[in-house]
Amino acid sequence: MERIVEVSKDDPTTMTLTTTDNRYYYYTIRKGDLLQFLDTKTKYEVGIATVKQVEYDTRRRRHRIVIDRELPAIDPATVRVLNLNQMTSTTAINNNVMRPYMRNAMLVRAEYMTIDGNNLDGSHGGVMGLNFTYSMGESARLRGISVSNNTIAGFQRSGIIATNAYRDREGVLDARDFSITDNVFQIGSNQAIWIRGVNGLSISGNRFMNDDRKVVDPSTFTDINGCVDVKTRTIPAEQDGAEQPATVPESKPKGEKKPPFSPRSSGPRAASRPSRQKQIPSSTCQGIARAGATKERRNNQGRRGKPCGPQRIKIFLSSTCPCLRKTNKKLHGRA
Repeated sequence: MERIVEVSKDDPTTMTLTTTDNRYYYYTIRKGDLLQFLDTKTKYEVGIATVKQVEYDTRRRRHRIVIDRELPAIDPATVRVLNLNQMTSTTAINNNVMRPYMRNAMLVRAEYMTIDGNNLDGSHGGVMGLNFTYSMGESARLRGISVSNNTIAGFQRSGIIATNAYRDREGVLDARDFSITDNVFQIGSNQAIWIRGVNGLSISGNRFMNDDRKVVDPSTFTDINGCVDVKTRTIPAEQDGAEQPATVPESKPKGEKKPPFSPRSSGPRAASRPSRQKQIPSSTCQGIARAGATKERRNNQGRRGKPCGPQRIKIFLSSTCPCLRKTNKKLHGRA
């Protein structure tokens, strides 16, 4: 990233640039390089120009350049310059383990990059996993990025973040062609994906976990806004292994035989308690039910507590019918 120190009053195509990046990389602007001028205040591209002449001051690390055309009015306080010839053509970061103890697991500033098969663990104090914010705009270009097959877990703010959207003079988003596929996000209350201002965003095949439980609705943990041509596809819950809601069994058709009666195999508690009673013929239980109904009618007529024919039948059957043993005790007044 270059800062504009001065623009010539006599010739607006002549200017002096300085950069903090030179302190680390010591690269120089060369004749023929393409420079992209971006307004950090309006978030719009001012224009792109080619370097015609250049002089480099080694001591001050400053470039005195002449570009091939005059750009609209430039405010040196807000305009930054990006050398498009310093962008990477291909970069691959594969099969690494990253455990940041503060801020980012990876601060991405590269174009045409593949990030695949890495383990990003933010449980030791990491705030953001993959931070692409500085790849959008004056620091670098966010184009042709693929993030796939990574495990991203435990970050305080977001697993993947890209929120510094710039546009060209026609209003087209500068960041483009960004895909996030087949990753696993271990999330808590934070965002898994937070994206702003990308043209051509593809999100598919990702798994979202919360406390080792699969998230059925991942939209709660993704925040995508101001993007164009967005394609998203989530794994269906039945394929992802998430727990499914219980289905109501179909009702039995009329006329179907009912199962043998058993006091311990019916009622609201039957589903949670397996019956330990032996099955008995339905004809026997039907006879018992009829006998019990007759006893109830006689009790209502003032004969409560006295032996009766149906009661004796019930007592007799209880010796062969396990489901009536407790009933037998009640008939004799023993609880």
